[in-house]
Amino acid sequence: MMLEQLDTQLQEHFSSINQQPMNTIEDPIEIPQIDFERYNAKETFIALSYIVRVIVQKPLIDKALKCYDKELLQDYLHTIELADLSRFNANEFTNQLQQTRLKRRKIKNLALFLNIIAENMNVEKILKQLWQEPSLRNCYHYRHPETGQRMLDIMNVKSGEGRAGENY
Repeated sequence: MMLEQLDTQLQEHFSSINQQPMNTIEDPIEIPQIDFERYNAKETFIALSYIVRVIVQKPLIDKALKCYDKELLQDYLHTIELADLSRFNANEFTNQLQQTRLKRRKIKNLALFLNIIAENMNVEKILKQLWQEPSLRNCYHYRHPETGQRMLDIMNVKSGEGRAGENY
């Protein structure tokens, strides 16, 4: 019984009637629209490059934050401790302290982001994978020499010349 059903199904499948594609719109495919002006691979790489360059500065940023927290703060506290307050210019002192704290805040904000990014992103692994990705090579190489030559002839490109800066 099952063999007969399979035989019927395969006869219908191999029939010349079934050799033409059908246009059924029961479940149409909706292709998501992407704003390539705003979201594109080149800008994504520029952003990644920026993050990598900043992460490389993380030790320097951490050291600067440590200096502000331990050494500069202590200088201000010791000044208050040791100064003759009757001769102390409180306005200048508070202005200097405020400027120092604002600089420290910039460093701390940057350090905060870098710590979270560094903990959750393996930069070496990402760069290694991008470097090894064959799709990101500068140009396409035809797999079949004769087809490649025909395609280059169609494009009016001499063999080995290619178009500079373009991906194939």
